[in-house]
Amino acid sequence: MNLRYRAKTQVGGAIASLVIIGLWLGLVAGWVMNIITIAHSSFTPLEGLLVLRIVGIFVAPLGAILGWI
Repeated sequence: MNLRYRAKTQVGGAIASLVIIGLWLGLVAGWVMNIITIAHSSFTPLEGLLVLRIVGIFVAPLGAILGWI
């Protein structure tokens, strides 16, 4: 293998790894923000979004997206 090609693929792999780690951290942060939003909610008007947030605790991808909304 050519050393230049190997260096380019290693840089590309490192960038891809950083993107994946960043997305994962963003999803975890969204899921935690979803739980915090539920904890600060009053349950008197039980709205559809609140029900989806509660479901998002158990379905993590949904909770991660709703945490950022």
